[in-house]
Amino acid sequence: MSNPGCFATTGILAGLPLVTHQLIGKGAIILDAKSGVSGAGRKVEAMYLYSELDESMQAYALKGHRHQPEIFQEWNRAKKVTNDFVFVPQLAPMNRGIFANLYVPLKKKMTADAIRELYVNYYMREPFVSILNTYESPEMKAVSYTNHCQIGISVSASGREAIITAALDNLVKGASGQAIQNMNLMFGLEETVGLL
Repeated sequence: MSNPGCFATTGILAGLPLVTHQLIGKGAIILDAKSGVSGAGRKVEAMYLYSELDESMQAYALKGHRHQPEIFQEWNRAKKVTNDFVFVPQLAPMNRGIFANLYVPLKKKMTADAIRELYVNYYMREPFVSILNTYESPEMKAVSYTNHCQIGISVSASGREAIITAALDNLVKGASGQAIQNMNLMFGLEETVGLL
């Protein structure tokens, strides 16, 4: 058994309520996600060094990222998704964290409040997922060094595209913290044991 990667965790959590409730309309789903340099692994290449990335940003894995199929697979376990799925990861000048914007075409016009209510109900029993007020953005500082994921809900001016923003710490919720959380569940322990 393995844990999902940090990008996968962020994308899955951001999109799952819309997928589960079959609210996705026609068009591409776009995941635009930024990672701190620690999210790129321990490669010894200049582009992955913080000193090289400071005051800069760049996209990578433009031919396809290894977590893209994982996100799509988990959405499809909930409900069938036939949309094109575009995922563009970027390195941001921060040490840790994932900050993602998910753009989803909706089947019908919806308000941010209606979508937020759906997310609140979906995640109400999840101790490490927080749904913010509508049009409120997650902050990396709020989730750094924790096992929490913050999710913000917005819609486009037309009300036909959901804009879901999510942030988590790639080294905790996206890795070690999630492993502890999953181990707790596997061994019948309280999900929150040993976690902040």
